[in-house]
Amino acid sequence: MYKDVRKEDCLFLNSEQQFNQFLELADELELFTLILPIKKYYLHKAQLLYDIWCILSKPKEKRIENPENVMIFCIRNSFMKMIENYPMKRYIQKAALENGRLAYVCAIYILKAVNDYFTVKITSNESLASNFEMIESYKSRGIRAYYNEQYQGAGKYPKDLARLQRKITTEINEIYQINMQSFHWYMNEIVDEAERVYEAVFGLVNDWGGRVP
Repeated sequence: MYKDVRKEDCLFLNSEQQFNQFLELADELELFTLILPIKKYYLHKAQLLYDIWCILSKPKEKRIENPENVMIFCIRNSFMKMIENYPMKRYIQKAALENGRLAYVCAIYILKAVNDYFTVKITSNESLASNFEMIESYKSRGIRAYYNEQYQGAGKYPKDLARLQRKITTEINEIYQINMQSFHWYMNEIVDEAERVYEAVFGLVNDWGGRVP
C-alpha cells in the first residue's frame, strides 16, 4: 500500500531522507500490512499510515505541520489529532522515537485500530456513510487537484468539497468526543498487540528502542 504514498501529501513537512526511510521500512515490513483489511478509501488510509509513522518516529517539538495539507486533507487531519491525543504508554513512545521499525509496526496496528473502530461507527450512521461515499467521487483526480488555482473557477469546486469535508470532520469529531474512553481502550489493546508481535519477531522493546536478544 505504501506505493501510493506521496511525500508532498503528508500532513507534516519532512525531508527526503525521512521519506526514503519510511519507504525502506515499508518494503522490509510489507507482510505486516496483511493485517489491514482495507478496501475502501485506500489512498486516504495509505497516506494516514505515513502520517502516523511520522508522529511516532519524531518528537512533537520537532514536527512541523504542513498548513496547506492540513486544510486540504482535513478529514485525515481529524483522525491524526485523535491519534496524537491518544495517551500511548511512555516506554513505547520513547522506544519508537529511536526505532523506526518499531514505529512502523505500531503505525500499522494503530491504523488498523482506527479503521476498525470508525468503520463500525460510520456504517451505523447513514448520514456519515453517505457523506463518505460522496467524497469518493472527488478522488478520481485526487483531492489536491480541486484546490489548485486552475480548478478554482470550475463549477462549484472546491466550495462543495470544502463544505462536505467540514461536515464529515464535524461528525467524526462528535463521535470521537462521545466515545473517547472506549476508543482509547481499544487503542491500548491494539498497541499491546503490536508490542507482542514486535517482540516475537525482533526482540524485546526497551526504553531506547534497541533490540535485546
